[in-house]
Amino acid sequence: MSTGVLTQVELMGIEDNMRSIVETEYDRLSLDQWWQRCTRVVPSKSRREIIMWLLSTAQITRTGMSPNVPMHGLTMLDHVYENTFAREGIQIPRSEFEDADGHGLDLAGSWTRDVSAAAAYFPQYEAAKLLMAGHTSGALAYDGLPYFYAAHWLNPMNHGVGTYSNIISGVDISTAVTMDVAAEHLGKIFASIAAIKMPNGLYPRKLRPEAIIAGSTLFPRVAQLTGAEFIAASSVGGGGGTSDIKGYLKGKLGYGDPNCADELSGFESDTTFFVIAKQQTSSQLGGLVYVEREPFHITFYTGEGGGTGANVDLDRTDTLEWHIKGRNVPDYGHPYLIFKCTA
Repeated sequence: MSTGVLTQVELMGIEDNMRSIVETEYDRLSLDQWWQRCTRVVPSKSRREIIMWLLSTAQITRTGMSPNVPMHGLTMLDHVYENTFAREGIQIPRSEFEDADGHGLDLAGSWTRDVSAAAAYFPQYEAAKLLMAGHTSGALAYDGLPYFYAAHWLNPMNHGVGTYSNIISGVDISTAVTMDVAAEHLGKIFASIAAIKMPNGLYPRKLRPEAIIAGSTLFPRVAQLTGAEFIAASSVGGGGGTSDIKGYLKGKLGYGDPNCADELSGFESDTTFFVIAKQQTSSQLGGLVYVEREPFHITFYTGEGGGTGANVDLDRTDTLEWHIKGRNVPDYGHPYLIFKCTA
């Protein structure tokens, strides 16, 4: 960096360096995240995104000897997601870049790394907040009920069809119970998920567990359960001896590799965990939704007159600024795709 006035070439070099840092940080931090397993990302082109979907109420009715065709109307649901702004910025005196003993480049680089990490982590942070607040009265699903609730409507447009619960209690899998009892409780969760019917109230929805998201205290036990080959068994499979736990939990029940959510540390005595059902590829909604109107991006403002980043206030105060901006909304999707499991 020169010891005189910053040139346009040097300013461009600073900006290019910041872009390189952003790309590197995003690539690194996009690995080993769990939020994508329970969240559907929906690109948006509007301030308010209205997502519509058809309720699967189709059925075939036996009419006996009558050739008449029974008619049932299609049932649509929609939910509105309103994008909001998320942003942050930094201001560094121009002298920090122009003086020989200045540290402007180091400061800008450090901030860029930190804010890039925050942007890459932001959807997971928001997803964790949704999971932890999902049982409260203010955290409503599209059916007007708390997201985690014991009696969601199978068909929000026809309450007579029946209900289902995405809260499963009495399923302790912590070290307070033996391995075979914990495996038995995972079997109970499987049965509860598989019993949920379609909105017509007749056909099974064919839901299957796919993953477990647990806090850092419970995760080692979950990893032990899903990673073990055999365990001593008194209840799994019946009788004593050993049981093929891997074939049972992963092969038969479908539990994949678990995810550790550090964000859940201390949440509800570290015994609550979440089971994710397989996402429907045909639906625009996942268990959670991350509607993205504007992906996070960093803009560099030089304060130099005539440039695209010119700003008279920055020119007057001899400062440079970086802004990170995004517009999105994290929210709840289908309640039947995420299950809150408690001891």
